[in-house]
Amino acid sequence: MDLLDRSTKNIQLSVSHKTLGELHPADIADIIEQLDPRLRAQVFAQLDTAQAAEAISEFDDDELMTEMLEGLSDTDASSMLAMMDPDDAADLIDELDYEKAEKLLRLMGVKEEKAIRNLLGYEDNTAGRIMTSEFVSLPATATVGDAIEAIRELDEDFESVYYVYTEDPSGMLTGVLSLRTLIVADRDATLGQLAYRDLVYVSPDEDQEDVTDEMTKYDLVAIPVCDENRHILGIVTFDDAMDVIAEEHQEDLQIAGVGSGDSASDDSTNVLSWFVHRQYWVVVWGVASCIMATVLGTALGSAHLVVFPMCAMPLVLLAASRMVSFVKNYFLEYDGHDDEPKPYLGFFFQSTGMGLILSLVTYLCAQLVRTAAFPDASMFEEQLFTGCFNIAAIICLVGNMSAVIYLMVLFWRDEHDLNTSGTAMNVIAVMISCVAYCAAAVLLTMSVMG
Repeated sequence: MDLLDRSTKNIQLSVSHKTLGELHPADIADIIEQLDPRLRAQVFAQLDTAQAAEAISEFDDDELMTEMLEGLSDTDASSMLAMMDPDDAADLIDELDYEKAEKLLRLMGVKEEKAIRNLLGYEDNTAGRIMTSEFVSLPATATVGDAIEAIRELDEDFESVYYVYTEDPSGMLTGVLSLRTLIVADRDATLGQLAYRDLVYVSPDEDQEDVTDEMTKYDLVAIPVCDENRHILGIVTFDDAMDVIAEEHQEDLQIAGVGSGDSASDDSTNVLSWFVHRQYWVVVWGVASCIMATVLGTALGSAHLVVFPMCAMPLVLLAASRMVSFVKNYFLEYDGHDDEPKPYLGFFFQSTGMGLILSLVTYLCAQLVRTAAFPDASMFEEQLFTGCFNIAAIICLVGNMSAVIYLMVLFWRDEHDLNTSGTAMNVIAVMISCVAYCAAAVLLTMSVMG
């Protein structure tokens, strides 16, 4: 029997074709993701069509999914996609170029092609895009026995059945029954008599996050997606909702400046990584101070004067970092709907108020230190000291007033499904404040000494 012996960073494998067949699809996906890129296609080729269809839907990396699909012949790829859940297949096909996608769709059976094309017709991140068209729906006049027989006749690869839905003669959704209700009920009872009529459903254009909120609120393992006439188009199942929650959580972590691999243990075992991500402002402070000292030394021959601008610079850098954290937390905690106007004006007043308080505290602290350290008001050192802190107070205020711009950027990128790095935002804000402060402080020093 051919064996595959390979070492990777996290696993050591000795996998045969038979062993692969016994693994859960999620485990197979983990193995392939961690293998050397040159070996992935070899392992994936050992899977039969059904195993490949289940495994590829478990990949976290869209590029890897596309890579595995490109490695198959068009016939095999089309057969594999046809065996996948329609919503998973639609997501994968959407990653392909148009010609490749059309070719694979045409090679499918008419039923599978229609189901996938219907899903591709909906916008990304909506209920219609993540729903599956595989559900059980029967007339309200059907009996429990009819429903049980219908479930028994389903294909083996049919989407998991959680509920049976009832319809009136026009096709309008009228009720829902759980499997438990069917099992304990009399086989001759009609579904209409047993169905729960206070239905919860969503429209196909509903945002996927709102769908998961509805499922969580009502403790549903599946929720129907209906058109304006309440005709059921499909269902969003619990596993799809969990994928959405995980995806949104990962995006929130990224905006908050936490990578997928960050953790408390990472901070304790990798001090350098922790320092770079959390305390990089110290490096910015040191580098900026060296640059100012060089400029002052060249222009005035008095590099030692950099001590005064250095004193107030940490306030500016930390204020910029805290401002971005405030923006990120506000964005992550915002629970308004997409069609509602964003609270930019209210946020502007909040952040400006914070900036005013911070600026006032900075100014007052500088005055207290000035009184104790510079009793002689005529000394130029006093002017430089208070002037640098006044500049810091102004930049802190302006920085907090500009916080609404960062919030606008976050909302805009979120609406366009663009990922945003919280760490990158933090670095940008810190660098902007640093450059503004250094330029103003150097000009002030030259003015006082000139």
